[in-house]
Amino acid sequence: MLPEVMQAVTGKSLTSSAGILRNYARRRLRGRVYPGILKCAHQSVHGRVYHAVDRHSLALLDSFEGDEYRRIRVNVRIAEGKRTVAYAYVIRSCYVKLLTVDDWDIEAFTKNDLKLYLAKFNV
Repeated sequence: MLPEVMQAVTGKSLTSSAGILRNYARRRLRGRVYPGILKCAHQSVHGRVYHAVDRHSLALLDSFEGDEYRRIRVNVRIAEGKRTVAYAYVIRSCYVKLLTVDDWDIEAFTKNDLKLYLAKFNV
């Protein structure tokens, strides 16, 4: 979701748009600073849709997300009600038990954890 993390993972500054993924929720993961999303009726996830992501960058993102997530195609609403198809990394069912009932707080992550999180990429 964060451009700083996307650049750290892919080594690229990709253009993006704000997007809303309907019928999904973003939750905190126990003992971790990053979130997971899962299908959840009547919920929405606000995030970023990155444009022109090449195959190499997708492979890097797949590796970064690891076994806990699977990449799926989703319909996302972007600017002015337009829709587009994008990829999202959704928590695998065998890892759902790691999710809390709490929504993930991006502001808290950005303020408290982002700098240390990016340090593992030597950024």
